[in-house]
Amino acid sequence: MKRSACIFLIVLMMTFLCLNSFGNDKEKYGFYVPRAKEELYGTWVNTKMYHGDTGHAQKIEMHDWGYWEVYSKIADEFFVNGTYIIVDRWTDSEGNIWYKEFVRARNGLYPDFELDKISKNGTVWEYVFAFDDFPTANNMNSMNPYYRIYYRQSTED
Repeated sequence: MKRSACIFLIVLMMTFLCLNSFGNDKEKYGFYVPRAKEELYGTWVNTKMYHGDTGHAQKIEMHDWGYWEVYSKIADEFFVNGTYIIVDRWTDSEGNIWYKEFVRARNGLYPDFELDKISKNGTVWEYVFAFDDFPTANNMNSMNPYYRIYYRQSTED
């Protein structure tokens, strides 16, 4: 009887330690919970961006429920769509808003990791993506083949 009680206590302690460990990991790796009106949401355009594929589309719509649509040309019907999860958000010392996103296209193409920068005034969206891990601010430059820049479309259009 004592042996059964001892085994029971050991199993109970191990279970408690495992659950506590998982709880700590969950807090450590939690996702950002988006606000109702994130700066990322809206319609973004760049008429110089067209190269005949979705990777260089002229228009992107970022919806607040984690859904995006890409248009090869501004006047086109949507070309491809998918989902995104905002993983993190912060503001730098200059007032720019930064996001880390995990993005997935509906057409089944590989997922990507994205770093976004929204200008202080909310009118310029720059982003860079990668396929293996989140890019850094050092990757955010026009010489990077995975760099893109868009401008907020006026709500009056």
